[in-house]
Amino acid sequence: MNRDDSYWIDQLRRKHECMPYDSERSLVVTADGVSYRVIVPKYLPEMEPRVTALQGELLFVTGVTGELDSDRPTGFVMIARRETNGNFSAVVWHETYSYAVEHLGLTLA
Repeated sequence: MNRDDSYWIDQLRRKHECMPYDSERSLVVTADGVSYRVIVPKYLPEMEPRVTALQGELLFVTGVTGELDSDRPTGFVMIARRETNGNFSAVVWHETYSYAVEHLGLTLA
């Protein structure tokens, strides 16, 4: 698979695990030159944010994880909501295949 393919998608449909989390850790994410603390479940893999966007009370983040798929890093997409204390908390988190990481150009740090 190469990035020159016209269209390519890493599609996730109908498989969701939804639950509260109380065992958490924090991740520092920079958006528009400002650093924010994002609370994420402790069990998620290590993450390295590569692209961020802040829109109102929502923080959108994509990047790479510390896990490998066929010797290539997997990625993630996260949407976090701003809390009353100014921190953000992850509400949506999905892992992406290593092919999606490559197609998005996220391996180029």
